Amino acid sequence: LGSQPCFDVAASRVPPGEAGIAFHRERPLAGLKTAGITGEDVGFRADGTPAFASIWVPLVDVPQTGSCLMCVPHAHDAGYTESGNLHWNADMLQHVRCLSMGAGGAGVMSHRLFHWSRKGDAVQADGTPTAPCVALSFAVAEDAFESPRLPRRMLPLPPPQLRVALAAGQALTRETAGSFSAEMGQLFWDCFLQCSEHFDHAYSSSVYMARPQ
Repeated sequence: LGSQPCFDVAASRVPPGEAGIAFHRERPLAGLKTAGITGEDVGFRADGTPAFASIWVPLVDVPQTGSCLMCVPHAHDAGYTESGNLHWNADMLQHVRCLSMGAGGAGVMSHRLFHWSRKGDAVQADGTPTAPCVALSFAVAEDAFESPRLPRRMLPLPPPQLRVALAAGQALTRETAGSFSAEMGQLFWDCFLQCSEHFDHAYSSSVYMARPQ
């Protein structure tokens, strides 16, 4: 895709029968750096490839009956190249695609793909319990679209303390932030604060806004 890792990484474990990724698009139309962006600069290159992409990698098989990704293709998504977030309408339900894949596969999505994960069946057809859906995700981006959260000189693997701080920041800023206790939230904030000077200012600000009150 011609983009570089931006240290937006996450790991997830969805128990069978429970909801996973909520309906969403990864980023606004022009990204998080909206200052100076014109109406024509919407995060896509001249050849149509995105300036930001996320990669979802399941560590277990995710069949159609499991917590696989679901999406609405660009051709049937009126909001794909419009400002705003969801632009959901009933007709889009007629064009939903199931992105089932085997362990170690990869789903590569632009920042505007409307996607989510389905609630997988708790019990398989043979009556045995379904295994949890475990997956990794990471993102790549052009610097003009979104700055990396850590300097890229930290690649391929930042020091352990920065990995802990990044994981703590991710926990505070992602949509699952309300699922842990106030004590755990404070622990995440303390871990991030110890290394906050190494992170991009915009990202540090977003973690600060999400810190426990």
